[in-house]
Amino acid sequence: LTTSAAVTKNRQLNLDIFEVLIKTIPGGPVVQLRLERRDSVGFLHHLLRTNSRFGGADDAVLFLPTMNGLFCIDNDEIPETDLAAGVYTTDLMMERYALRDNRSTIAMVHFHLFTKAAISETFRIFLNANLHMDSTPSLETFHHLVGLPDPFPGGDTLQNKLFDVFQIQHKAD
Repeated sequence: LTTSAAVTKNRQLNLDIFEVLIKTIPGGPVVQLRLERRDSVGFLHHLLRTNSRFGGADDAVLFLPTMNGLFCIDNDEIPETDLAAGVYTTDLMMERYALRDNRSTIAMVHFHLFTKAAISETFRIFLNANLHMDSTPSLETFHHLVGLPDPFPGGDTLQNKLFDVFQIQHKAD
């Protein structure tokens, strides 16, 4: 790196930092974190565990809510294939979830002590109580990445509204 242009380009490629607000549903606090696209899902969990009363539960899961549905970050339902046999979810980089735009703002939801059947219904109740949406977002949960906006959040209406609501709660907490 010998020129200012090279230093600038290196920083653009290597320092894609985004802000994450994680809300524990139904009534938990909002946690603010800063991550880089090359951070692992395990590092995200480490930060959540150290900053939230509810982060340490074994059966807690994280989702990226979008208009297309809830995309699970804790993808422990990876099919056992020859290619995926050695992959652990916590070793995957955040950029796998299309989180790679510098200065992005991301809203995630954290469910504590919930079953799959209860997650969609609880999130629907939360949305009805806290947001007014012109169109109804899908409440289906996904354990794959097909349909996730790329790059994320990419102007997703639900993401923008949730981030605003979480930001207000975080300031009040």
